[in-house]
Amino acid sequence: MTPHPTLTALEARSAYEAGATLTLGKTVATWWPRGRRRVLVLPGFLAGDASTLLMRRTLGQLGHEVHRWRLGINLGPTPALIERLVARIEELTDDAQPLDLIGWSLGGIFALEIAREVPERVGVVVTLGTPIQASGPKNSHAHLPFSMLEPFHEPSVRAQIPSVHRPPIPVPTTSIYSRSDGIVRWQDCLAVPSAGVENVEVVASHIGMGANLAALYVVADRLAAAESGWQPFSPPRWLRSVYPAPRAYRVAGAA
Repeated sequence: MTPHPTLTALEARSAYEAGATLTLGKTVATWWPRGRRRVLVLPGFLAGDASTLLMRRTLGQLGHEVHRWRLGINLGPTPALIERLVARIEELTDDAQPLDLIGWSLGGIFALEIAREVPERVGVVVTLGTPIQASGPKNSHAHLPFSMLEPFHEPSVRAQIPSVHRPPIPVPTTSIYSRSDGIVRWQDCLAVPSAGVENVEVVASHIGMGANLAALYVVADRLAAAESGWQPFSPPRWLRSVYPAPRAYRVAGAA
């Protein structure tokens, strides 16, 4: 089941989300948590570094050393892309300093798998609109292009879907999701809560989540928390009205 067509139509609001960040981002970010983390930002399916520009610029303004992935358009886990991504991770961590991974949609799946394979190289992982519960592309409105490209994907990677049933990730992990996501089902973005693993809800589109001010604040807060001692996300009093109140839900895969 894919998101309702009304939600998909509302993805057009992504332009307003980006506009708000372009207009207010630098001013608002002066009040946000700062840090000096090394960060790699991974784009979503059929997107590249241009899509993460606002996120990277905002994090850079907050003092972080932010890197783009430099691998062109994300066409999914092709053997060539996996090989180049491994080389990129090794390049950025060759001095043993951990790397924080921010993954948007499919980029979040890559971030989670990297953290499973080489946790000693990873500090924290933050995903945005990442369908970790999805059993395949059929639950997403991106299913047609993904299915067309799937024959070119690494078979061993395809066998690891859904990500939620993979071994636990031994680094702090935050999954940012939106119940008004018009591309992937919000339920598919829920991680199994445990020590160091959390879900944070924002009001955002899928296409605009990486440029949404509420989502970007969570990312900034999680990076700062990695320096000061990780604790679950709790917005400051002056921002609490921006985030939906936590709701009870059952996460598939939870005990």
